[in-house]
Amino acid sequence: MDNDGDGSGTTSLGISCTQPANSAGTTGDCDDGNAALRTGFTLVVLTEDPGDVGTAHYLIQQGGTTIEGDLELPAATEGIGFLPVCVGAGCDTITISQNDVPLYSETYLQLPSDPDNAISFLTVEGYIGNSTPEVCDGIDNDCNGTVDEGCTITVNMRVLLEGPFNPGTALMNDGMRALGLVPTIEPYSGMGYTHVAGGGESTTPSVLAISGNDAVVDWVVLELRDVNDPTVLVASRSALLQRDGDVVDTDGVGPVSMPIGQGDYHVAVRHRNHLGVMTLSPVFLSFISPVLDFTSASTATYGSDARKTSGGAVPKQLLRAGDVTFDHIIKYTGIGNDRDPILTTVGSTTPNNVVLNTYSTRDVNLNGEVRYTGSGNDRDAILLNVGSTTPNNVRTEQLP
Repeated sequence: MDNDGDGSGTTSLGISCTQPANSAGTTGDCDDGNAALRTGFTLVVLTEDPGDVGTAHYLIQQGGTTIEGDLELPAATEGIGFLPVCVGAGCDTITISQNDVPLYSETYLQLPSDPDNAISFLTVEGYIGNSTPEVCDGIDNDCNGTVDEGCTITVNMRVLLEGPFNPGTALMNDGMRALGLVPTIEPYSGMGYTHVAGGGESTTPSVLAISGNDAVVDWVVLELRDVNDPTVLVASRSALLQRDGDVVDTDGVGPVSMPIGQGDYHVAVRHRNHLGVMTLSPVFLSFISPVLDFTSASTATYGSDARKTSGGAVPKQLLRAGDVTFDHIIKYTGIGNDRDPILTTVGSTTPNNVVLNTYSTRDVNLNGEVRYTGSGNDRDAILLNVGSTTPNNVRTEQLP
């Protein structure tokens, strides 16, 4: 029977071709009324000399459970003490220390499944139990204190940038790529962004040569933030953004791998001259993760009015364009505004100039050109995002 539903059973019901309800294929549950307790063993401690009697101190830790006390080593058993223990699944550590009598060099564990073959360990070294090779399952399998070390998860995301978005096609334009301007190495490290467990990602010219809906528009940064405190960045990595909004790894094909174990994370995406966004609630990520679609209004985001709704037959949610200085705000007037760098780039005394074939944060619409005036200029998007009739407004990125 498996009364507490923890996957381990107690008494046998016999053999059945179909497993009965409320039963388990694994025996040995030491407490079938508590799902947190199911691993049972007997700790056996001995005095060095069978003629000595006294006590030994024990400390058993498993997960958040601590069992501690003094074990009697009585004369009736020639200095041998027996302690039945019931703990949960997972790693457990046992520390034995001398109190008032020297202890035998070995301590033993007797398991209900094999009582005649005890497990021994050196008393002075203690014991780490239930240690297995690490697998990516959210558990510290090898009992070294680190969960899922060496593991990766995937982030499957869609996002659209306002600057290059074409509402007629519901795709982004890939003008920079077509001009050969998108770099093969991520640009964010050079802009002062500090990656966590990432950075320096690179792609190949063949990936950037792909055209059509899967053509690369630019680089973005994916961020995983702490489930309880989204101000804490736990992992970030640069990735490629395609015309249809798919964010892909540097191979240009699959979802983005992140060097961290599976679990719940707040997920954010940032671009070098658009305001970033983050999920409102934590998302469970593993090796096969659901599509996180920031282009859909049904995907709730952190903060207020974090995205912009596009025009077109099927409106999409867009990241707001115009953060030319990559300082997490869009500002049209005043000190540190995003308009003046565009003017400076084309020439403060020659505002009608156009700088061609450039990969620059001043190129708000990502067409490979910087324009201050005229059709398709890069200044207007900044004004529209702060409000065309309220140019002194400031639009702040909705990230904690």
